[in-house]
Amino acid sequence: MALTRRRAIISALGILASGTALAAGAKWSRPNARLTLLPMLEKRVVSGWLGPNSLLCFASESSYDVAAGLVFDLSTNTTYPLPPLPTLPPFTTTAPDPSPDGRWVLYKECIGGPQWDKTPIPHATRWRLVRTDGSETRLFPPDGSFHPAPDEDRSPSPIFALPTAYWLPDSSGWISVPDVSDTGTLERFRLDAPDSSPERLVFPGMGHKSLEGITPEGRLVFTDCAELTLQFCEPHSGSRPTPPFRLMPPMGLVCSFAVSGQDVLALVREVPKTRFAAWLARLLHRPEDTTELWRFPLDGSHPTRIEIMPPETYFFDASPDGKRVFLRSYDEQTYLLTLTRT
Repeated sequence: MALTRRRAIISALGILASGTALAAGAKWSRPNARLTLLPMLEKRVVSGWLGPNSLLCFASESSYDVAAGLVFDLSTNTTYPLPPLPTLPPFTTTAPDPSPDGRWVLYKECIGGPQWDKTPIPHATRWRLVRTDGSETRLFPPDGSFHPAPDEDRSPSPIFALPTAYWLPDSSGWISVPDVSDTGTLERFRLDAPDSSPERLVFPGMGHKSLEGITPEGRLVFTDCAELTLQFCEPHSGSRPTPPFRLMPPMGLVCSFAVSGQDVLALVREVPKTRFAAWLARLLHRPEDTTELWRFPLDGSHPTRIEIMPPETYFFDASPDGKRVFLRSYDEQTYLLTLTRT
């Protein structure tokens, strides 16, 4: 009798645990009108927004061929190629940085470095600005010369390396991201500058914090990834940063985040709390962790969960108007999520 009772208890616990795990595994896959799979972009890697209604994508995440970029128009579900780059003497070109209004694509061109072993050339850079309709190309400096940059990393970078620049919210120019350890000095380029020369911006006390983006109001966002904090600076040389804003999700780990309007959006991954929960998830072929998109208001009010994501989601980016985000997953799928405030 004792053996029969023990078997009954074990069986009941198994059924209860199975039901719990099935519910937990199904919660991310429930029908959701706001989250849309984009099957047209399967096997392509989306790198960013080109204006509020188009996405920039490439065939491979490890590709160095920046000329192979395609623009996917969300309103028509069609793609078209980026304007071709000119055939010039060999140099490396970074991934394109699209302007918020979708009219320009910015490239950073580098010469020198390890690929010039036979004829050593000092490392130098310049910027190329191309209209998305191919009607205009501008160089910074205008004469096409390369400016020495001996302290920068000289290795070629793939399509999805760290950004080389962040556009100003009104698309009137950009702020370059230095490829060196000291981020206390930045350069701001403006399209209407008379001589196209950049303005140097110095932010005392920023140390090794990284420029993460620019808010719609034009404030610069610096991050400390080790401490998971953000600080804001007015876009004027000598400005002092605000006190650190810490991302503190109720549970889980922040794996990706971006500033959107007056909020910080973050992908938060919750791992199983117990070894038994992880084992049961594997047994039932369910995801062991849950990925969720959260909103952290910059005014310090309570964070809120926006939506549960497919478990393989690892990266996202918000549209320039803050109304939608695209999300990438490890199984090479791209999702589109419409943001609403509750």
